[in-house]
Amino acid sequence: MAGGNAVAPKRVEFTYEEDDSFDTITRYADLAGTQLVASSDYTHDAGRLTELVHSQDVTELATYVWDYDEAGRIDQFIVAAHRERSAPVAASHGIVGLVDDALLANEA
Repeated sequence: MAGGNAVAPKRVEFTYEEDDSFDTITRYADLAGTQLVASSDYTHDAGRLTELVHSQDVTELATYVWDYDEAGRIDQFIVAAHRERSAPVAASHGIVGLVDDALLANEA
């Protein structure tokens, strides 16, 4: 293919849980897998995503946490680059169980 910008080859590795959901995604700047760019770690409970952490080596880049009510609907969603700067969300659910409205803690 002619034209466009040249792109260096990259490597991405995926690991999965027994139910085929993501466990980790690791991204590298090279094909050999020696230049780590970032990794994403997924935590699940009863098939629901409860935590997603993006990191580079030991540095946490971003963390997302989901809490669910007894009906399995998102009750709280926390976004944090670091846990001490979390922003909980209050959510209300409509008749079909989807989030109708959400309010970040710092918007209250």
